[in-house]
This record gives sequence, C-alpha cells and structure tokens, in this order.
Amino acid sequence: MPTLPMVHPFNIRKRESLDNSILSSHGRCNALSLYNYHLNRAGRSENFPINFGVHYHAFRETLERLYIQWCITEGKELSKMTGLLYEVAFATASKDWVDPPIEHKKGYLDLGRFRKSCEEAFESWVGEKNRGIFKVIGTETTFGLPLPSGRIFSGTLDQVVEWNNRLWVRDFKTVGRKEDWHEKYNPEHQFTGYVWAAQILSGRKIEGTIVDVVYNIKTKGPEFHPTLANRSTGDIELWLEWVESEYDSYEKCVKTGIWPMRTTACGDYGGCFFRACCNEGSWPSIQQWLLDKTVESFWDPMNRDREEGLPE
Repeated sequence: MPTLPMVHPFNIRKRESLDNSILSSHGRCNALSLYNYHLNRAGRSENFPINFGVHYHAFRETLERLYIQWCITEGKELSKMTGLLYEVAFATASKDWVDPPIEHKKGYLDLGRFRKSCEEAFESWVGEKNRGIFKVIGTETTFGLPLPSGRIFSGTLDQVVEWNNRLWVRDFKTVGRKEDWHEKYNPEHQFTGYVWAAQILSGRKIEGTIVDVVYNIKTKGPEFHPTLANRSTGDIELWLEWVESEYDSYEKCVKTGIWPMRTTACGDYGGCFFRACCNEGSWPSIQQWLLDKTVESFWDPMNRDREEGLPE
C-alpha cells in the first residue's frame, strides 16, 4: 500500500476514540482500516445482513425500554401489555424497512423473516420476564472510557443483566453462518472489552457475556442459540495488551500516512470488499476506485445512529 498523499479528495475527521470494530479491522489489515475508518468509505450497495441486525437490535432495545417505562416505572401488568409491547416495538424497529431484491443472495432476509424472528424472540422474552430469569440493569449503554494509556476506548453495551445474582453483559448477534459459537467467542476481543467496560461502569465484577445468537439462512431460521463467553482477570489483562498495541499501530499509521496491506486478510468473510481496490496498485488508481465504487460513510462509535458499512 503506498503512502497516503497529503492532498486527496477524502474527508478525514479526527477520532476522539476507537472501538472494537476499528481496532479489529486494523488488526486484520491496516489498509482495510484506512479505507473504512480513516478515509471513511463504504460500498454503494446495501448490506442486507447488517440492515437485518440493525433492525433486530432496534426491536430488542425498544422492547426493553417500553417494558421499563410501562411495567416497571408505571406498574402496569405485563400480561395486559404484551400485545401493545410487541406492536409498538415491531412498528418502531421496522418503520424504515427495505426488502432485499428477490434475486439477491440474501433475499430471504425480508420483512417476513424479520417479523418471524421478532415474534419468536418476543415469545422467549415474555417467558424470561414471567420467570424472572434476567434483571436488566442497563440497555444500549454507550461508553467512552480511558485505557491505562489515557486514550479512549468506546462502544455500546446491548444490555447489562443480573443472572443468578451475578452481572453479565448480554449481546444480540444476528448471523448467517453455522459455527461452534462457544469456540468462536472464546476468546473474542469484542466481548472482553465489553466486560472491561461494564466492570468500570458498574463497579462490580462482570462474569462474562451472554451472546444471544439469532441464526437465519435461506432454508431455515430463525434459530436462537444462547452462548456463554466467560472472562477472567487474566483475559482482561491480555485484552488490554492487545487494545493498547493496536491503538499504537493505528496512531502510527495516521502519523506516517503508511497503511500496510496484509494479504492474509483478503479472504476474510468470503472476500474483502476492498480487495479489488488494493489490486489497483498505484495511489491514483486506488483513489479513483474509491471514488467510483464507494460513498462517504463515517462510523462514530459514540453515536450509533447507523451501523458501519451502510451508505448514508
């Protein structure tokens, strides 16, 4: 990857903090973080799996906030509010919904599949509330916290819950690939960082993360697979070493303008979107490719109005 020239047509904004998405992308390939998070570029086409996840998170967040308002604060009985809770949460989450084209490979992630996912998640949620399985301490908590170096690590916790008198982070994942999720998420920097943050915010020990996986593919789904990702003090110490090291690397790239390409990451997730861009070779050709194939799309971890990868 050539050195980023001083003069170019891209809008660079100073970042006050970095999150797991930025640091993980940077760790896989410095050039990828250059395109996505320094030059703030994303593909022009809609990313329908990300759209699905964004709307599902909106459903879970709205549902929990309505429950807190109506049933906890105002004292209304859950049994009398279930219909309205679902209707309002679903309407809020789906108000800007756009179906993928029928011929698209992710065409099955349509409103019908989204509704089915929400309906089944809601049924499970009502059961949790009736049995008192989880006590939600916080929902959609955005944080920006100082690392030992003083630099800021940021992110958003889907939920912090009390389960069996212990605190856990709870995270909702929508996926389309069958995996051993326990193995995938142990270890996983994202969830270690969440545990680190939740412990600082709560002042209490956090046992780990409950990852609520929602699995959908063309021929089946939704399937729900709760997965535990426990974390120890040693895990957090190793995570701090990683996050500080990647932060050093990111800041060095910003300062020098040199963003090395790591070809071992070209095949990640079925193939990096920017693979063709790197094949252009020279900076003028790379610049033109970015102008032709991408749009400006700024990912602000402290203001999650939208998810990364979505055109504005």
